Amino acid sequence: MNNYLPSGELFRLLRNLKGIKQEQAAKKLAISQQAISKLEKCKNISTEKIYCYYYCI
Repeated sequence: MNNYLPSGELFRLLRNLKGIKQEQAAKKLAISQQAISKLEKCKNISTEKIYCYYYCI
C-alpha cells in the first residue's frame, strides 16, 4: 500500500490546512485560480515547488 499523496493532493491538503481558498492562493501567488486547480490535479509536481507555494500562501 502506498501511503504517499500525489503532489497536487499534497498542495491541496496544505492549502486547506491553512484555510485558504483557491482564489486566495491564486491572488497571493499572482496566478489564476485555474492554474491552482490544474496544479492540484497534477501528480508530478516537484517538492521544491510545493514548499515554495506553501510558504508563499
